[in-house]
Amino acid sequence: MNEQAFGKLGAQIKGWGAIDKIGEPVSRKWVQTKVVTIPVSFADKNIKARFAINVSGRFGYVPDARRSAVGAPGLQQAGPFTERDVTFGDE
Repeated sequence: MNEQAFGKLGAQIKGWGAIDKIGEPVSRKWVQTKVVTIPVSFADKNIKARFAINVSGRFGYVPDARRSAVGAPGLQQAGPFTERDVTFGDE
C-alpha cells in the first residue's frame, strides 16, 4: 500500500468503532511470501487483517479482497491455490 492508501485505510478503521476482539493469527506460505491473517472484530465491522513479508524482507498490509477498505484486490486464502515447480527454457 502506498502512503495515501494507508492513510485512507486508517481513517476508515476509525469509523468502524472500538475493537471488540482480536482473534488468533494464522500464518500461511503463499509462493515465497508468508501471509499472516488476524481476525479483528470492531463494533461495526469484522475484518481479516492480512500482513505479508516476502523473501526480500518487504513487508506490507494486504487488503481483504471481500471487505477491502480501499477497494484494492487482496490475496485470497491459501486453500484454493496449488504450488508447484515449473521450468522455463533449459534451466
